Amino acid sequence: MNTRNPFAKVILMTNVILSFLVIFGFLVPVQAEVLPKLVMCKNQKIRRTIHVFKNSSGECETIYTKAGIDRQVGTARNMNSCFNVIDNIRGNLEAASWNCSEVSKFIIDSPKVTTE
Repeated sequence: MNTRNPFAKVILMTNVILSFLVIFGFLVPVQAEVLPKLVMCKNQKIRRTIHVFKNSSGECETIYTKAGIDRQVGTARNMNSCFNVIDNIRGNLEAASWNCSEVSKFIIDSPKVTTE
């Protein structure tokens, strides 16, 4: 140990702790916020979308847009439940010869949603 600096041990321990935090902070995924998901489906010139977002009460909502009308087709506390709704609708559309793909970058304007 360095006898000239009485704080050498403290500095060494601080560096070890900071290195540990930096290394594991980047390696361990944080589940703080799940990104929204949007799937676009096409059949000839007709388009439909299904997307999930987190509402103000912390629940997720699944919205299905058909003929320009947004309909809420599911709500849940667990985001995976909303993703399952998307997967079910997507599966039904693809079984009916629709081509669906997930959109990676998108912006959702606050739509007027019906629950009917």
